[in-house]
Amino acid sequence: MVDGDSGIDARYAAQFQRGYNGPALAPRATTTTPSSRTAPARIPAGPPATAARVPDPPPLVTRPAVDEELMDVDEPAPPIRPWVEWSLLAVGVLLVGAAALVFWQSATDTRAFTGSFEPTEQVFASVRDTLPGPLFVAGIVSLATAVIVRALRPRP
Repeated sequence: MVDGDSGIDARYAAQFQRGYNGPALAPRATTTTPSSRTAPARIPAGPPATAARVPDPPPLVTRPAVDEELMDVDEPAPPIRPWVEWSLLAVGVLLVGAAALVFWQSATDTRAFTGSFEPTEQVFASVRDTLPGPLFVAGIVSLATAVIVRALRPRP
């Protein structure tokens, strides 16, 4: 890639290489004549230094041959615990049902309009009015968790 006697590599811009004697970018005010200037000294150089070669990757891992006798042996499957997903499902249904029941009781209570509450009944009424929302959310979360556990359970 290097010209024979000029030492300029054609792959790169010539003005940025050693030994370039082309036109200057801006004229200089010098007191010496252009013929008295000397070119920079050339340093003999070999090919550019390179990094050490990266070793080849190791060969792919191969599995050892499986003995056919070992393949025929039936190993017991790990025990599956379906009680977790069934309990999550039952708790979810129970909480959603309880939320619906408490909401129904709160919606049909007529004592709130008569003003015949004692202080303890008023506390229980306010708890009953605010309880259906969290019960419903907890029930839906429990049902969703039961579905997720069912999906993630390994199949035999």
